Amino acid sequence: MGRRASSGDVLCLDGDLGAGKTTLTQAIARGLDVPDEYYVTSPSFTIFHEYPGKIPLYHMDLYRLTGSDDFLEMGLDEIFYMSGITVVEWAAKADDILPENRLSIFLETVGPQERRAHCSTLDPEWQRKIKEIAAEIPCGE
Repeated sequence: MGRRASSGDVLCLDGDLGAGKTTLTQAIARGLDVPDEYYVTSPSFTIFHEYPGKIPLYHMDLYRLTGSDDFLEMGLDEIFYMSGITVVEWAAKADDILPENRLSIFLETVGPQERRAHCSTLDPEWQRKIKEIAAEIPCGE
């Protein structure tokens, strides 16, 4: 996903604790060529981290917010209009104000080392990107 990311892309991640939201964000960061000295961690307490790469990665974690009002009061909606890709963990907490052209991914734990990703989007560009990514994944993985 990081290799196919474009400026302005928004990825919304949801799923249970430990489902792999931050791990997926770390993989996206690798695809964006975020330098190794920047360890991508969940911004649960700071709410927001920014990482340099071929395009900037803006990483939000809404776990501690109570809803979209908190999100708006913090001015986090402005990040969607910046020059990078935005990854939002626990996105359902602000679902009513997130951009329509987002990619939503629900991560489901199906085993100790196995996850299933349910992707949804209304954006034709994301639909194309997801088909390309899925075509690269060997069957059964």
